[in-house]
Amino acid sequence: MSTTVALLSEPGSGSVTIEAIARRAKVGKQTIYRWWPTKSALLIEAFTGEARNAVADIDSGSVRSDLEHFLARTLQAVQAPVVRGALRALIAGALADEESADILRGYAVERREALAAILRRGVERSQVAADADVGLAVEQAFGYIWYHLILADMTPPDSTAEGLTSALLRQLGHVE
Repeated sequence: MSTTVALLSEPGSGSVTIEAIARRAKVGKQTIYRWWPTKSALLIEAFTGEARNAVADIDSGSVRSDLEHFLARTLQAVQAPVVRGALRALIAGALADEESADILRGYAVERREALAAILRRGVERSQVAADADVGLAVEQAFGYIWYHLILADMTPPDSTAEGLTSALLRQLGHVE
């Protein structure tokens, strides 16, 4: 994984190939294909690990603080040129074939679940209304993030995480 991420982090790495990854890792292409059936599968696994590290689950005891942290770190991560480029390539792959789409869906499910866990903790702590539609809030948050990811010329301002957090918490019946 670290080889893939390192290659993607280098300038001009927009179209990293399995051959380049194998060469850098000093293994044969067949070794890579034994573990990952497609380039998309390898990229998603690399990004899932990176996303877990970049947007680590914290539990400060405050749904507002945890949600804002998650959204700020996620927005920051997707603005990095290497991440933006790789995720856009994965989106293109997902549009082209169902296997890549399944892989991308798996990644999205994991990230949505991480956000939903934060909101469910808010419900459990009575910081969010018991009947709040957590699923809708998660979809709205990621809809915003993916919208900005896909439209390269639209980088959200630094205050976006705070504003998005406030809007979602109002919708969820947040209690201070």
